[in-house]
Amino acid sequence: KETEDIIKNHLLEVVDERTVKVVKAKRVDVEWVCRAYLYGSAWRAYNKGARTISGVDLPDGLVMAEELPEVILTPTTKEDSGHDMEISKAEAIERGLSTKDEWELLEEATFKLFERYQKVSKKHGLIIPDFKLEFGTVGDEYIQIDEPPTHDSARYWAEQFYELGKPQEATCLDKEFLRSYLRNIGYMGDGPPPTIPAPVVREVSKRCIASYKVLSGQAKLEDFNLKTVDQVMEEL
Repeated sequence: KETEDIIKNHLLEVVDERTVKVVKAKRVDVEWVCRAYLYGSAWRAYNKGARTISGVDLPDGLVMAEELPEVILTPTTKEDSGHDMEISKAEAIERGLSTKDEWELLEEATFKLFERYQKVSKKHGLIIPDFKLEFGTVGDEYIQIDEPPTHDSARYWAEQFYELGKPQEATCLDKEFLRSYLRNIGYMGDGPPPTIPAPVVREVSKRCIASYKVLSGQAKLEDFNLKTVDQVMEEL
């Protein structure tokens, strides 16, 4: 309800702590990825020499986890199977995934929502370096669907432990910890997924719980004794 002044969303009712009732919408087949810091797939591409990501030009000289000169939109396609692919505004319009007017409306909403969510997160000592949103239509009206930024759809870093130029997984409250573990064992998302060992599951679980409790002001990050990927690898 706190973001409906920007754009309405699909939430109708919170049924219980694990269930919500929502409006059924027709999905816009674009994932609206907003970035304020250079990290994840964007950093890996940049580090290999790319200076244009989803049609957005980036300057030389940036380092891992650096705050960008301005918040940027790096959207992807929304695939039903396989990997989502980077796409620019021009490509999305050319492929019929969006009209020009629709794109401009949802781009503006994405930036405004990012600013709102970032402001709330920083009140609790957390940084959102990037997130993804989804939108849909109900009749002629556009609404936000899927979910607000969670540990699954956003990165959350502890502001007090943020270090420029370094990996942030040790204190992140999102699924990047699991991605880092999988990259460590050579799994990049192709083929059958490996079995995840119990120590990794425990660390991911702690981060899921912490993201909610820290963001809602019920706990502090220090309460969770988070381990780095390297520390967990040593246990295995």
